[in-house]
Amino acid sequence: MDKRLILAITISFLFLAAYSSVAKKLYPVENKNVTAYLNNSQAISGQAENINPDASVLVGKPIEKPAPAEQCVSNVLEEKDLYKINTDGLELKFSKRGGYLAEGFDKERKFPLAFKNIGIIKEWSEIVFKTVELPRGVSFEYTFEDGSSLKKVFRIKSDNSLELTVVFYNVNGSSINSYIISAGSANPLEQKDPMDQRYFEICSLAKDLVVRKPVLGQKNNYSLDGRIQWIGLRDRYFCSIVVPELFVNKADVEFLDKIVTLSLVVPQRSIPKGESSIEDVYKIYLGPQEEKRIKDFSNGTEQIINYGFFDSISKVLLVCLRFFHKLSNSWGLAILLVTILVYIVLFPLSLKSMVSMKKMQALAPKMEELKIKYKDNPKKLNIEIMELYKREKANPFAGCLPMILQIPVFFALYQLLMRFISLKGASFLWIKDLSEPDRLFVFNQNIPFIGNDFNILPILMAIIMFFQQKFTVKPASSSPEMEQQQKIMTMLMPVIFGVLFYKMSSGLVLYWSINSLLMFLFQWKISKAK
Repeated sequence: MDKRLILAITISFLFLAAYSSVAKKLYPVENKNVTAYLNNSQAISGQAENINPDASVLVGKPIEKPAPAEQCVSNVLEEKDLYKINTDGLELKFSKRGGYLAEGFDKERKFPLAFKNIGIIKEWSEIVFKTVELPRGVSFEYTFEDGSSLKKVFRIKSDNSLELTVVFYNVNGSSINSYIISAGSANPLEQKDPMDQRYFEICSLAKDLVVRKPVLGQKNNYSLDGRIQWIGLRDRYFCSIVVPELFVNKADVEFLDKIVTLSLVVPQRSIPKGESSIEDVYKIYLGPQEEKRIKDFSNGTEQIINYGFFDSISKVLLVCLRFFHKLSNSWGLAILLVTILVYIVLFPLSLKSMVSMKKMQALAPKMEELKIKYKDNPKKLNIEIMELYKREKANPFAGCLPMILQIPVFFALYQLLMRFISLKGASFLWIKDLSEPDRLFVFNQNIPFIGNDFNILPILMAIIMFFQQKFTVKPASSSPEMEQQQKIMTMLMPVIFGVLFYKMSSGLVLYWSINSLLMFLFQWKISKAK
């Protein structure tokens, strides 16, 4: 790969690393997306009171003061308070105290999900419910002193999503007229890998406007006003989504001791005359970020999946990756084939850059002559150099643009390979998990700068890059000092990339290694061309 491209990507990587370390100082509570969301939802705020103007309004005693937030996000669960359900892909734990989905575990990938505490109603979070076992679910029931009662029913659907039905019975004249229900909570700092921590996001959709906000570094609580179509949390590979199938015009986002909690504020309702119950339904998705599965769960929720600034490019590459996996039945081979495809597509740009550098290298002696001849007349020197470029049909900037155009493709593929759920647990050759470093073997104790894992793939990548650099077409040098700098860069760049990639996912390192090998073969051939 061209040194200018390598340098540009290196600087970008260093910038991203620095940015991640100070991210919590750079994310304000308000941003343009949230402002736009609030502006667009102003028109529908307050509509809850007019849902059914012909109905009699629920009245009664004021509802009890909501339970403190810390009671609703507690991670301490006693075994006697738990009720467990196993689905085809998940192990779910429900808490009888509060009657909610406490946590989940992905059985296929043997991975605990970070999203917890879904379905807590804050006002009654300390109630110990009566538990009734259902064929594919569980019901939590409680009767209040005034004769009204609350039932929360969790059902496992055929697609392994959940449906939560909240039913209030005998509510005429009761204290039950609105409530706040948790849509999930998470603590990014529970993840050991800082890379995993920074991927946590709060996502919501209202009036077809998606709002995304990072979790890490946030401290101030805020609210989203307007009809909430869905709200959820996502991390690197998994997500939780709650879709209220009722009118909800406010969502609260609270931060307490590094834990973020999402809540839906269900407004005061009115009920038809002669009826005395309210039934609210919520659809819940808990699992991997698989686009088709999430789209089948509820139309529009697939928008929670996003690969960053170059999301559209990433999704095109994802289509290619899945196609090659279908052919090869191996994600490792699919990455290899996508690398070759990207290389072929970008080859005309690479060739143009190399040819331009080769031409500039050939003009170097003539340029040196002009510099000696007009060393005392810089203005004349510039004119003569431009005439030389024009006469030889050379452009000193022709090699830069093709390289710049390749950077979006690289970062799109970087984000895809870092977040693609199917790579988690996928093996290839000696690599046990393409979403993790290759870990050829593990040391008994930590070694400074390395840790306890020995990753061979980044080392092989650095060796390939070293030989690639040796055959890179060198730009025209104007002095021995510049030639010395080029030699230093030839040695330094592979080391920098080896360090940067040492702890990254082996899928990404595999891509870069194959790409470097292809570039090495190309540059070796072009270096011998006249």
